[in-house]
Amino acid sequence: MRLIKMRSFVSRALFLLLFLGAQAARSDDSGKRAFETRVLADQAPPGQHVTVTGETLRTAPGTLGDPFRVVGLLPGVATPVPVLPLYAIRGASPGMTGFFLDGMRLPQLFHMFVGGGVVHAGLVDRLDFYPGAYDVTLGRYAGGVISAETRAARRDRQQVEAELRLYDLSTLIELKLPRDVSISLSGHYGYPSLLLKLIRPGLDINYWDYQFRLDYHGLTIQALGWRSPTLNQRPFEEWRFLPLQDDIASTAFWYQSEPHGVFPAFPSLNDLEVV
Repeated sequence: MRLIKMRSFVSRALFLLLFLGAQAARSDDSGKRAFETRVLADQAPPGQHVTVTGETLRTAPGTLGDPFRVVGLLPGVATPVPVLPLYAIRGASPGMTGFFLDGMRLPQLFHMFVGGGVVHAGLVDRLDFYPGAYDVTLGRYAGGVISAETRAARRDRQQVEAELRLYDLSTLIELKLPRDVSISLSGHYGYPSLLLKLIRPGLDINYWDYQFRLDYHGLTIQALGWRSPTLNQRPFEEWRFLPLQDDIASTAFWYQSEPHGVFPAFPSLNDLEVV
């Protein structure tokens, strides 16, 4: 009987020692952090892109002085039709490429493929070419993205520039005004029908575009637009417009009392133009 009582006492003593030891270990670890893993690595590099700036945009061989034609010289770009500014980036259809000017989306870069660019060459100051892995703010395109930036008018002098070619006329006016205000006005007017009539008499085609930019102490106001015919009409009766791209938006409200008369039919796209 004494032996049984002795064994019971020893087992209780051992259990008490183990319990006290566990509590002591827990109290020692209470001030320590929980297990964590920290991984350090270099920041992922940005997507591959090519930047062309300055006079290179206008003096590169084969560009005819047009900055946007530099795209055809960059790696990963193919020209399905020689001479014409149609670009396939990394095998994607030309229609899968995004075009941006100062953050504004452009539906096209050239007039009718044979005309010049829709923006005066003297205004384009930088061109970024993203063949892939571009920022999500540029949208989602199967091909690449071409993003251009324009410059402000010169502040050291007034300048007027004009260029006359066989099929178009372009002009650029840069004004330096008081109170550190600068304004640039530019545009094209194309008349390729003078040459195309030699192939197809009676064909009448023209196009035009305009750009306006005002800069004042970091504030920039821009407006641009164009008109050019599409190539899928016979003859060229339908025209493609670029809606006015302004940095300032306005909203108009129309109020009228009932009953009212029947409104006339809405005019066609061509009839909406105010000349």
